[in-house]
Amino acid sequence: AIIKLMGKTLTYYTHNVVLDINDIAEHMNLKKKSFAVKFLNFSMKTYYRLLDLLVSKFVVMDQTIQQRLATLVSPKKIVNLPFWIEAKKYRLSHTASKDKLGFKRTDFLLVSFGFITYYKGSDWIIDVVKQIRKEHQFAHIKLILAGGEAYSLQHKTYYQEYYHKLLDSIKSDGNITITGFVAEKDIGLYLTAADLVVLPYRGLIGASGTLTHVLAFKRPFIMSRAMSELLRSEDFHQALKESHLSMKDVTFNHTYPGFKSIITDAHDPHFVHSLNLLTKNMVLKRSFNYLLEKCYNEIHNDSVTFSSFPAYKYKPIGKTAPSTFS
Repeated sequence: AIIKLMGKTLTYYTHNVVLDINDIAEHMNLKKKSFAVKFLNFSMKTYYRLLDLLVSKFVVMDQTIQQRLATLVSPKKIVNLPFWIEAKKYRLSHTASKDKLGFKRTDFLLVSFGFITYYKGSDWIIDVVKQIRKEHQFAHIKLILAGGEAYSLQHKTYYQEYYHKLLDSIKSDGNITITGFVAEKDIGLYLTAADLVVLPYRGLIGASGTLTHVLAFKRPFIMSRAMSELLRSEDFHQALKESHLSMKDVTFNHTYPGFKSIITDAHDPHFVHSLNLLTKNMVLKRSFNYLLEKCYNEIHNDSVTFSSFPAYKYKPIGKTAPSTFS
């Protein structure tokens, strides 16, 4: 409010928008529909409505988050600008990265990337991989949870109990690994080694930084239906179509049969090829070059052309007819 009174223009970037804390109550060690949850829901909505009086632009990183925020603030103030993607390539190949991490080339390596939390489904993916490995045709599956303690929760007693329970559950299991904190220089190693990246989240709070890393390294991925709203954005919808996939093809429900079905598909080279097309097409659609002008002009109500970035030509991979974004 003080900044506003000084005559400044406020642009507010919001990564997460949750309309109902009940959706992530267990993550916060709260009981669903409790007084605490009701109070937080009321406070959160009040907070955004007060911001609406002060802020000129709200910037979100996903279309779903835009739709949520539009129920609380003026829709005309909201700008949706996805995380832009800078294509990256790790210095080692897929097989060499596997070798470095101590896996056989015949192992089918699943990687779940990010902090270890209930919300991100860390406990669920451990349990379901233990179960699926009992079947002979999936005995070659290995799992890496590439991450450590969540910074925002690490001093909470209930979270420490959750985290150490997971560590204990895999202590004698050589097929499942929790790495602990992954340094930025090693992100590429774990993603490049993955045969498939799994995002088993129990819900969707905000735009996914993990997914952005996965796309940057062009790795095949699948995600839970609980976070499939991310795939409803216009660019993802188009990329799925160009890659000959549907939303159902790349998502699974939190059941053993649902997970088994998609893991079976992931052993099909044609399906993996389509997943690779999807990631490559998304890298093009969310490239820094393409989004830079859009970012500046939509926030500042301008029409500047950045001469250092030529008009962006986009040709979808997997189709013969080119498309152009101007």
